[in-house]
Amino acid sequence: MGNWKPITDRIERKVLVTNNLDARDARGQMSHVWVASLVQIDDSGKEFITFTDHWQKIWGLSHYAELPGID
Repeated sequence: MGNWKPITDRIERKVLVTNNLDARDARGQMSHVWVASLVQIDDSGKEFITFTDHWQKIWGLSHYAELPGID
């Protein structure tokens, strides 16, 4: 699926993340995509999480993609 890579460890830079590669909106475009500046393991040690700017937890992250133009 494009440039998406499985999340296998903590990520400490801005990346795109998803918890569902197959999710699509009404226009057929990929949904369930967020920009994250930190991806970490949750307290249970079983899943990857991040937080929105408003501290909403997004859990079950599975894949990430590099942001275009970010080195």
